[in-house]
Amino acid sequence: MNPFRLPDTGALLMLSMLLHATLAGMMLLIWRTRRVFAGFGIWVVADLAAAVGLFLVLLAQTGWAGRLPVLLAMPLILAAPLCVEWGLRSALGYQPRRALPAMAIHYVLAYLGWLVVVLGELGAGWRVFAFSMALASLCLRVISLLLTDRQARRNVALGMIAYAHLLFCVLNVVHGVNAVLTLAPDASPIRDDPWFPFVILATVLAMLARDMSFLVFTHEQVEGELRRSQVELERLANEDVLTGLPNRRYFEATFPRLQALALRAAQPQTLLVFDVDDFKAVNDSQGHLGGDRVLCAVAQAVRDTLREGDLATRLGGDEFALLLHDCSEAGAEIVAERLKQHIALHTGMLEMPVTVSIGHTAVAPSEVLTAAYQRADEASYVSKRSRP
Repeated sequence: MNPFRLPDTGALLMLSMLLHATLAGMMLLIWRTRRVFAGFGIWVVADLAAAVGLFLVLLAQTGWAGRLPVLLAMPLILAAPLCVEWGLRSALGYQPRRALPAMAIHYVLAYLGWLVVVLGELGAGWRVFAFSMALASLCLRVISLLLTDRQARRNVALGMIAYAHLLFCVLNVVHGVNAVLTLAPDASPIRDDPWFPFVILATVLAMLARDMSFLVFTHEQVEGELRRSQVELERLANEDVLTGLPNRRYFEATFPRLQALALRAAQPQTLLVFDVDDFKAVNDSQGHLGGDRVLCAVAQAVRDTLREGDLATRLGGDEFALLLHDCSEAGAEIVAERLKQHIALHTGMLEMPVTVSIGHTAVAPSEVLTAAYQRADEASYVSKRSRP
């Protein structure tokens, strides 16, 4: 005698059907109104197929249309785990169509195995066993997918989905074996099986945990995508598109913070400003694409020259600036010479070597950027006029 026997099988079937229908409706709403990844809609189909299948099982209990409701219900219920697998494959970045032949063959064999037992009149216990084994084997595909995928093994939500399907498999195997051993051949697989209500209730809880875990995973994926998009937008907002150096807006916003840090540490700062000599001639002789290549080469030379704590920017056109951290004007002279060497090296590789005129000035702790920039810019023009 089963101590956990639940008396109202019909009510539990109704509860399970309504739960799957509610989950399908909720996920359909999310799918249509929220940003989700590929495969989410297939998960909606999984719950919907299970709900319709359970409705047909309930209909079969009334005796309406003989075996027809059951024959229609089983393919729908068996399709649910395959829809789950399809949705997970899409979510994990696989190509579900590649697995479609194997999924279809497995599905057809599972259904035909159950159908042979039903049409062969092998008894209630064997009918339950055939269906339970068919459903468990299809759920094992989901478990196998999640256990072999590296991302799934590290994700708690996907791990919960795997555990839910594992519980479902164990329940079905135990239920099937118990049915063969205890059910009379002419018994009803639903009304006369004392374990059936318990299996239905446990299945409801497992599938609820499965769907909630899938929603958590969906939220994680969408949130991660939003974070990556935000990082990319911040990069685009703060980066010069052509050279990849910080743009003028970012340089002007960061300058006061670096000033404050230098003031607290009692460290000198020097602003270095330079532009490319005769850049118009470069554009005229090499075209704008050639000029862009020169600017990118100069930007790479700037990156090679930067020390830890320094900040560089492309101010616009062919003009660049460097804020040198913990650097006096004497040290800035050394940095400027090293920068010229790097620029000659990188532009020489383009067969269009260029020179630059560099000016620098010490940055006072409390002065604004425009004042320091004006002095450094004037110094660069002095350097330009003194060129041979």
